[in-house]
Amino acid sequence: MAVWVLGPCLLVYLRRADPDKLGLCLGDWKRGLWLCAAWTLATALGLLGLVWFLRGDALQLQWQGFGENLIQHLLNAALPEEIFFRAYLQTRLQQVWPPRHTLFGARLGLGWLLASLVFACVHLIDAPHPMRLLTFFPGLAFGYLRARTGSILAPTIYHGFCNALSHATAAPF
Repeated sequence: MAVWVLGPCLLVYLRRADPDKLGLCLGDWKRGLWLCAAWTLATALGLLGLVWFLRGDALQLQWQGFGENLIQHLLNAALPEEIFFRAYLQTRLQQVWPPRHTLFGARLGLGWLLASLVFACVHLIDAPHPMRLLTFFPGLAFGYLRARTGSILAPTIYHGFCNALSHATAAPF
């Protein structure tokens, strides 16, 4: 975890980079929270519907300790990963390959796709199973939220919720 946080922070300091340009600010926090809430609700309903369809027991999930689990995922996974993959990597890749497309108000390009691909590949380190590559798709969502809001606030909250919900449903992501 320290590498994901301290590495980019050290580079920001050494290069005297503007933290706001990296999304280490509140950005458009109102829009970010609305988008985060909408995406969280859609994700929860979709995942619960999928669990119910596949297992028939969507209400028999591991809800005990969900709040504590959410806080742990926010602090131990979502925040460090969003600092590295969205604030640092996606920003740097977009400097190399500037975004050329606009999708629902977010400027996106090759940097967004590559940051999500690296995000997915890194998830293979702790659990080398092909299913872990599916984290590419949430990575796209997190990157979109970063690009749309100018901050890592919304993607961090959404990321933490996705991880906690995945844990509650025992989904293999």
